[in-house]
Amino acid sequence: MCIRDSPLGGQGDDQGGRGHPRLGGGAHLNNFPIKPSSCSSLKDAIIGTGFSKIPDWRKRNLDIFTLLLNKAGSLRRLGSAALDLAYVACGRLDCFWEIGLNSWDISAGVLLVREAGGKVTDLSGEENFEEKREIFASNSLLHGIVLKEIQRSLSLHRPII
Repeated sequence: MCIRDSPLGGQGDDQGGRGHPRLGGGAHLNNFPIKPSSCSSLKDAIIGTGFSKIPDWRKRNLDIFTLLLNKAGSLRRLGSAALDLAYVACGRLDCFWEIGLNSWDISAGVLLVREAGGKVTDLSGEENFEEKREIFASNSLLHGIVLKEIQRSLSLHRPII
């Protein structure tokens, strides 16, 4: 649910239970409070992503994936941005990034991550993730570390012509 483009509440289900955030009310899974992981090392981090159908966005994401593959503990692709964000919120993933998403893909997940105590930005570290259609969510501890690597990869990216 949104008012003036700000998510106020949401609900999500997966095989692990039902999650429900509420603005200012924290985040819960099966009525128990959740929080992001305490991982603070990139080499131990479990990071999720997804891939757009748009070739240039897919290439940018693959460049990031390739760079992080050699630095992170593990990279995963679950297939749902909403689920990836929920997994960051409850500590099943340490971070998540994706390029080419729509607001309906991420609104409830953004609220869930933030209410659980995580951090959500665009790939520049700003709050423009909906406008830019790119997102990076983390447990907060890894945010600057992984974002620096993502930005490094993007600075090396050459657009497809």
